[in-house]
Amino acid sequence: MADAGAQTTTKVAGTIREGHYILIDNRPCKVLDVVAASNGRPNWCSFVGRDIFTLNERVSADFSLSDNVVVPIVNHNDYEVVHIDRTNVEVFYAAGEVKEFQVIDRTLLNRIRARLDDDRKLDRELSRRSLVATVLSAMGEERISAFKAINPIYP
Repeated sequence: MADAGAQTTTKVAGTIREGHYILIDNRPCKVLDVVAASNGRPNWCSFVGRDIFTLNERVSADFSLSDNVVVPIVNHNDYEVVHIDRTNVEVFYAAGEVKEFQVIDRTLLNRIRARLDDDRKLDRELSRRSLVATVLSAMGEERISAFKAINPIYP
């Protein structure tokens, strides 16, 4: 189990499933595939994952089903978007401070720009809408992983 300030914890390899997070080559990765008894070795499993911050190509690691695997503690927090430019997004961060993130997932950035353009064409009161960025954080690193438009509640 992890203590309050820890950045990682451990889990038994046999309990990890697709969508969970593990460390592969000391990088936090999201598990894309789990293959049990790979290469004819009983009681072993192979994890295929992708680095959650660099989104680089797939990486893999083999473990005994009973091994303790290091797992990053991953948090998802939503923050209001202040500004979007070509590759950067500014959000209202903790205590009202503005923080800038470079968005490395160009597809995500293009989708949100298209969504904003469509909203502007359909809704002239776009100023009443808020755009929220989901920030994924683990092991001292952060990146924007998703966006969503919300309608604020007015009295």
